Amino acid sequence: MRTRILRWLDERLSAPQRQFEWLGREDYAHHPSISVHSFGQAETIVHPTPQFKGELLDAYANHPQQRTFPAPFVLAIKNGQIWGHHALVTTADKRVILDSLHNHLPYMDWVSSGRVHYPKTVGGAWRQITHTAQYNSVFVLANLFGNAYYHWVLESLPRLWLYQQLGESIPLLVSQPLPNFAQVMLDALGIDNVQMWDATRGVANTLYMPMSLYGTGIPAPCILKQMRQQIMEAFAPLPTVNKPRVYISRAHARKRRVVNEADLEPLLNDYGFEMVHLETLSIPEQIALFAQAEVVIGAHGAGFANLIYSDIVTVLEFFEPSYINTCFYRLANGMGFPYGYLLAASDGVQMRVDVDALRAMLVQMEIR
Repeated sequence: MRTRILRWLDERLSAPQRQFEWLGREDYAHHPSISVHSFGQAETIVHPTPQFKGELLDAYANHPQQRTFPAPFVLAIKNGQIWGHHALVTTADKRVILDSLHNHLPYMDWVSSGRVHYPKTVGGAWRQITHTAQYNSVFVLANLFGNAYYHWVLESLPRLWLYQQLGESIPLLVSQPLPNFAQVMLDALGIDNVQMWDATRGVANTLYMPMSLYGTGIPAPCILKQMRQQIMEAFAPLPTVNKPRVYISRAHARKRRVVNEADLEPLLNDYGFEMVHLETLSIPEQIALFAQAEVVIGAHGAGFANLIYSDIVTVLEFFEPSYINTCFYRLANGMGFPYGYLLAASDGVQMRVDVDALRAMLVQMEIR
């Protein structure tokens, strides 16, 4: 009951912000309180047809054949404002910065931008209702999707590259709770001017808002390659790993597990694959694993975000039919990696992979 009441209250308090006008990328340079700082050049990526069996899935058939990323940029907003748990950013005249919604306006219906967001105590509720954080300058990394591993690696790390380009010691505002893997990476990069976004309203004399690349899950390869180099240098020397063919197991996950994994093991062994549970590895071990991998296969999951550390790798991704997500197809294309997918059979929210179909895909992708 308490959760439902708070959810209802959050929806009501978020409603006014959802009616704000918004500013897109074509508008930023024309707004009097926004300065645009650009770094680098625009980039166009071609998306070839993936390797597959049967009919090409609609998600791939309807995918754009190419995508152009603008030159990376950071907005400097005079008297910028931050709203709600998910850090919706607006100008002082209450125009929503679309890049704070991952450049995707429909996310406005998801964002918590009101004054109350599931407080655990009466004191916490009072603070949310009454407290407005004041900043001289702040760089907003907090966002709708927070700090899940996939979003941190493919969205927050590129934005940290933009943060570094400013060349100033600006407070970095992050979503809370900050997971351990994020803290480990910040420490390795030497970024320590970090503040948790624990208010539900903030105002900054100068608010820095990094571009959202091209929306959630569509990272700009040029920035990813820059961060790849930085991360690998920050964790050097990396552990020694000798597993050129990697099968990522989701045996401990709540969904998208391969329930007949035991049936696949003889085939995987024949092809020299080693089964890996990424959640048991440290960040340096995950980086080292993907840096030396030649082939990576497995069910769709956040662990594939580690492909940014690979040099040249062949990728084969399994899908449960009710959830098809092309984010790692885009990532592989941007990094120049061969990519294929295999449609498995549904087993509730899990999947069952046909051994013969997997063998056929390995042959088709010339994995000897």
